[in-house]
Amino acid sequence: MIITGLAQSPAINAAYPFLAGMFGGTQSARTVHFLVFAVLVVFVIIHLVMVILSGFRRQLRAMTLGKPA
Repeated sequence: MIITGLAQSPAINAAYPFLAGMFGGTQSARTVHFLVFAVLVVFVIIHLVMVILSGFRRQLRAMTLGKPA
């Protein structure tokens, strides 16, 4: 995601034109960047829901104090 972000920058693209070329151009880098962003957002949401459903306080206590859940 960092490389695709850099490939979109005009300054970086002028200095390192091969970065955008790795993705088939700036627009393709933008598309890959957006898709990776969407996957990361879904990943975070799924894990937050899992923590909420399993009991936030119970899980926090188990992680910090080491007491069994």
